[in-house]
Amino acid sequence: MMGTSLQISHVRFRVLEAFKGNPGSEIVIVTEGSPAFHKAGGYLIFATQSSTTHEMQTGICTRTHAVVDDSDPDLAWLRGYADAPPLAAIYGDLRKASGVPQPVSGLAIMLSGSNASSSSATTDDKGNYRFKDIQPGTYTLTASIPEGLVRR
Repeated sequence: MMGTSLQISHVRFRVLEAFKGNPGSEIVIVTEGSPAFHKAGGYLIFATQSSTTHEMQTGICTRTHAVVDDSDPDLAWLRGYADAPPLAAIYGDLRKASGVPQPVSGLAIMLSGSNASSSSATTDDKGNYRFKDIQPGTYTLTASIPEGLVRR
């Protein structure tokens, strides 16, 4: 039986900008297979610290990639993140559970919580609802179940 082996690389980088933590002026990143850092230039590296070896590691399932210029959308998002207000979104969908799930449209969903006055949303034709720009806190969602539907 022939197995596939992953090539593990240790690549040293000069740190130009950090978005979380303080990695210092240089860092070694461990990669398994891709992404391959085979071209000179800048990279945006999404890495995590291994709980066993404590090395910083990245892999093919991250958004690690070469950065061509400052217009890179991931780089722009990360630079704006520090100044962004701490807001979130609460969203979901409602479906009838009997047989093949069917979306429930036109259903009023109410949001109440510690950091907001009550607000409401209505499910669309696919059963989706969304509350955006929500302050951090604890919230409760309630729905008025129309006649003919049963809450489980």
